[in-house]
Amino acid sequence: MKTSNSVIQKAFDEIEWAHQCADLAARARGRSGTVWELYVRHLSADVDEALQHVPAPATKRAIEIARDFGYAGNENEAAYFVWEASDMEAVGLSDEELTAIEGINARIDAHRQKSGKGQLKCIVLERSQV
Repeated sequence: MKTSNSVIQKAFDEIEWAHQCADLAARARGRSGTVWELYVRHLSADVDEALQHVPAPATKRAIEIARDFGYAGNENEAAYFVWEASDMEAVGLSDEELTAIEGINARIDAHRQKSGKGQLKCIVLERSQV
């Protein structure tokens, strides 16, 4: 009996997927320090990449499992953007925008130093309702 040339997809294994999500979560934690927003960003990017290998009928269930680990997908992308200093040029900010951000950071640092507080590792700015 001849087999067809169609690709036979491996069945979706929820336990294996949960283990993969746990591994991705550990990797994201290692790259994010204690900053939740960075963790979610790193985890979601890694899960999005891994989801490309999940059979289409199992995608919804795979996302449900990944959410247990903090996966957010693209749902928060428009509202929040957290970056590391090294990412600022990569996202295409203009020189004027970079200068404005550096000015905000400098004012925050100066105020904290004047108040006897340590320098912040991460600052998240949230826009007021537009």
